[in-house]
Parts: sequence; structure tokens; C-alpha cells
Amino acid sequence: MKKEKINNRAMNTSESRNKFYLSLFLLIIIPAVLYFKVIDFNFSTYDDTAIITNNYAIISDIKNIPLAFTVDAFFTHHTSFYRPLQIVSFMADAQISGEKPWAYHLTNLILHILTGVVFFILLIKLNIKRGTALFFALLYSVHPLLTSAVCWIPARGDLLLTLSGLLSFIAFINYFNNKRIIYLFIHFICFLFACFSKETALIIPFLLMVYFYLILRENMKWKELVPFWIIWLSSFLIYLIPREISITGENPTSFSGIAAFIKNLPTIPITFGKIFIPFGLTTMPLFNGSSILVGVILIIIFSYILIKNKIYKNPYIILGVLWFLAFTLPPLYYRLREAEFTTEYLEHRTILPLIGILIMLGTICSTLLNKWLSKGVSKIFVLLIIIYAIISYIYCNDYSGPITFFSSAIASNPNNAAAYNSRGIEYISEGDIEKAAADFDRAIEIYPSFSSPYFNKGLISHAEHDYNKAEYSFSQALRYDTLVPGVTYLRSTIIYNLTGEQIILKKYDEAISLLRKGVNQFPGNSNLFYNLGLAYYYTGKYDSAKSEYNKAILSDAKPFIYYINRGRAEIQLSQFEDALTDLNKAVELKPDFGDAYFYRGMAFMNLSKFNDAISDFSIALGYNPRSGRAYYYRGVSFSKINKMKEAKDNFERAESIGYKDTLSQINNRYLLR
Repeated sequence: MKKEKINNRAMNTSESRNKFYLSLFLLIIIPAVLYFKVIDFNFSTYDDTAIITNNYAIISDIKNIPLAFTVDAFFTHHTSFYRPLQIVSFMADAQISGEKPWAYHLTNLILHILTGVVFFILLIKLNIKRGTALFFALLYSVHPLLTSAVCWIPARGDLLLTLSGLLSFIAFINYFNNKRIIYLFIHFICFLFACFSKETALIIPFLLMVYFYLILRENMKWKELVPFWIIWLSSFLIYLIPREISITGENPTSFSGIAAFIKNLPTIPITFGKIFIPFGLTTMPLFNGSSILVGVILIIIFSYILIKNKIYKNPYIILGVLWFLAFTLPPLYYRLREAEFTTEYLEHRTILPLIGILIMLGTICSTLLNKWLSKGVSKIFVLLIIIYAIISYIYCNDYSGPITFFSSAIASNPNNAAAYNSRGIEYISEGDIEKAAADFDRAIEIYPSFSSPYFNKGLISHAEHDYNKAEYSFSQALRYDTLVPGVTYLRSTIIYNLTGEQIILKKYDEAISLLRKGVNQFPGNSNLFYNLGLAYYYTGKYDSAKSEYNKAILSDAKPFIYYINRGRAEIQLSQFEDALTDLNKAVELKPDFGDAYFYRGMAFMNLSKFNDAISDFSIALGYNPRSGRAYYYRGVSFSKINKMKEAKDNFERAESIGYKDTLSQINNRYLLR
């Protein structure tokens, strides 16, 4: 009889283990199949360009890992987003797929799958029955609200935070179950990882103390939390010190405080409503009345169920409520200045609040539906998972590329001016200028003080050689750039482009006046010094032109065009040796640019190095065979070494192309030397 009991116990243990492994298999295979197609998706160009593409030279070098802890998420020092672990993970992706997005998408998917598995284990630790835990973990893995966390690469920080945060929570519970020191170490590492993933991790200790108070305090004493207080304090210091060093400036794109909190309050009912009724999903969501109303109604119904069934005092229900609020309320104190016409909340940020709701639902099922695995209820739960999975599968297509990403935002809210502007930029990259212009016009119509679409229209007009129209668009962009502080980083770029049009239109005095103000406001912007140099050059102020080119090169010594134009000014000032030095540098930086050889030929010619001049003019003609001036000055150089036949041939070719000067009309002093 005793042997039979032992055998039965072994069979039950084996059966339980098999069910556990089956649960893990389902939690891996279902989201993997559901989201596997995202690996073929492109970058959205919404933040991932600023974070990954524009910084590929940095993230592609694994030696830059220390740098990740000294900058913000955008590789600057001016935003409040400190995400070192996110940057390091992108560096790992770059080693695998380079600039191609598939590894970045794959990592997001793997992190999401692992989070579903860890959440399942946490639910079991919270005394939720294994079958119930499996259902809610599966629901979490396929929930449409988390589609953006899987498909949108910049959601990486939230994925890392959630996974490491849940692991730290499990290690906390395990420690008090068996008091093994290893769990203190695991908790420390996971919590530290959570901190370096996203600052929201600082909420985790609060929830752990809530758990201790609600669940453990009857059998434990508060002093047993001392090791964790030491861990949390040391983790805060390890996290906060490099963060304070790295974040040195105020983020102009956002504001915070009570005003931001009040404006963001609709986030609560909207996200709560979408947890239960996941419709109206979009890549760049804005508040809308119907979603708010649905959410408010569902909150009332949910509260009524808790009160009517007298389970609101259940410690796990309280933990779930506080979990939801703790990860929902603090982010409301931060709001983008342009939120009302771009994005007022982000769906992937429900990745942690959703866990609180599911903890409550799991507890309710375990409390009210003791036989929830009965045939009828099981079918309902399976059907719900299937429905959610289908919605997620369809919805994730909105993240397949930039056009679909921004079109999704526009379809859900036609007043999303930023989505129109961003889609217009993508149309430009695809060569569809007509659609781009239409999107920019629509963005301006929706929000007339949004400067970016004016700027982008200016770029289109410039490309079409309509410089008057370009000047007008850039001037409008400059006019509105400060009305919504922080909406763009365009001001210095607008000044550069606007004055470029004014120089083309020979409005030199206007350009000089604006550029003088610009260089005072942006003393590190080399392009503004460069344009000021051009404006002075074309007004015959060659000394002033050279002075501004000097400043441009001092700010940024890389652009070859700076050296070409300083060389031109030096030729006008008869400083031919200096000109030759600059033009040699230009050729070194840009060996395939014909004008560099042309102007170096001019320097050689004025230094009486006529053979070198002829060689450079010939190279310039190789790049531009219809350059009348190159033929002409090559003819001059031939004449200086008494090769009159060659000189005549070059003059005739120059004239046939339309270059009107003749040898007898040469009047520039630097050509008569």
C-alpha cells in the first residue's frame, strides 16, 4: 500500500512537470508564430532613426559600450531618457545584422516571449492556479496592446525593464520562501538591470514592500527587509551617479508637473478600456472621446464586480490595483509639448500596467471561478485568446514600414499633423513628391504653427529650383519655430537653408543680417559661418568671407566645400599659396569633385605653374565636359607656355559651349599674372 502511494506521488509529480513544460512550450511557440513575420519588417523611422540609424557608427563598434552609460537614449545629454542597457542591446543587434533591422526586431520578439514565460512563473508564485496562470500569461503574450512593444524597436527599454523587473520580483519571493543568499544576488543584478533599462524601475521597491506588507508580514519581520534596502539603495547610487553626469541639460521637447498630469489623465481610462476591448489601436495614438467613455464605463463595471463580490480586500487584488496605478500614474507627470498633434500616449507603455490588471483577473478567477477549467469556460478563454491573437496578427502589419506606420496613425486620427509630416518625408524618400507636398499641406492645415512641414516644403521647392517659394517656406518655418518650444530642433538648420535661398536670390544684405543673429545664437554651427562667408564673398568682402570660413573650419574641419570656398576667397585676395593649401585639402577630402580641381588649377595658374594648372583643368573637364570656364582657363594656361594651337582650340571650345570671354577681355587681376 505504501509503495502504491509512493508510485502515485511520483506519477503526479511527473504529470505536473510535464504540464509545466507543456505550458512553457505554448508560451514560447504561440507568440513566436504570431509575431515571427516582424523579423522582415523595416525600421519605422519614428525614433529608431534618431536612436539607431543616425548613430550606427557608434553602436556598430562594441568598444563603445562604456559610452552607453554617459549619454541619453538619443546619444545626447539633453533629454531625460537614460537607457544604457537599451543602447548596449542595440550594439549587440548591430553585431548580428548591421544596419538591417531584422536582428533588432528579433531581439524584441525574444524579450517579449521570455517576459510571457516569466510572468507565468510569477502568477504561480502569487498563488494563482497553474491553469489560470497559463491562460493569463498567454493572454499577455498575444494581447494587441503589446503589439507595439514587439514591433516598434524603440520599445526595447520597456521590454528590458519588464523582464528584469519581473525576475527581480520572483527572486524577492523566492528568498523569503527559502532564505537562500543566491536570490539576494539575483535580485540585485535584475533590479540593477531594470534601473539601467528605464527609470520607471524605481517603482519596483515600492511594490515589493507592498507585497511584503500584504502577504508576508504575518510570518516575517520588517527587519528582514534590511538586505533589500541595502540592495535598493546601492542600486540607486550606481544608477543615479552616471545618470546625473550624463543628463546635463533640460529637455525642451517636454514639460512636467501637475499641468502635464492633468492633461494626461485620459490615458488611464483609454488604456484600461483597450485592455478589455482592444479596438482603435494605432501607432501614434491621440485622445478621443469614445475611447475615454468606454474606459470609464469599464472601470465602473470592474469596480462594481470587486465591491459586490467583496473581494476588494484580497491582498492580491490590492497588489494588482497598486501595480496598475504605480506603473500608470508616474509617467503622466511628463508630456511632450507637441503631444496634441503627434502622440498623447504610447500603447507599449501598458506592458507593465497590464500585468497589474491580469494579476487582479487571475485572482478573481481563482476566487470566483473555482471550476473555471470546466468545459464551457475553457472554450470561452481559448476563444478569447484566439480573438486577441488575430487582432494582434492583423495590427502588427501597421509596423511593417514607415508608410504603413504613419498611415495607421492618420487612419485612426486624421488630425495627427506630425504623422502627415513624417509620412510626407517618407514619400520624398520614395520619390513621390506630389504625395509628400499634399501631406505637408495637410499638416500645416491641421496645425499652422508646426514649423517642420514648412521646412520640408522649402526643401521640395529648392529641389525644383523654385527659390522664391523655397525662401517663403523657410521663412514661415523660422517664424513658427519658437511658437511650440521644443517641437523641432530646426532653428539653426532653418536659418542655414533660408539664407542659402537668399544668397541664391542675391538678397545678400538680408542673409548677412539673419546670419549675424544666427551665429550669435548658435556659435557652434559651422554651416552658418559658411553661409555668412558666402554672403560676404558675393558682396566683394573677401577678407570678411575668409574670416567666416576660418570659423566654419574651426567648428568643423571635415566639409571639403569649406576649403574650396576659403581657397576661392584667398585667390581673390592674391593669397595663392594659402589657396593652394586649402584646395589640396579639398581634393584630399573629396577627390571626385570637379570644382576642387578647377579652383586648384586657378591657384596653380596664378603661381605660374601652368602645366599643373592644365592638368587640373583637364581633370575638372573629365567631371564636367561642358564647363566653358575650364576650357577657357586651360586655353589661358596653354597660351602662357606658348602652345597657341592648343590655346586656340580651348578658346573655341569654350565659346561654342557659350562661354563668352575672349583672351583680349581678361580683366581679373589674378588672371593677368
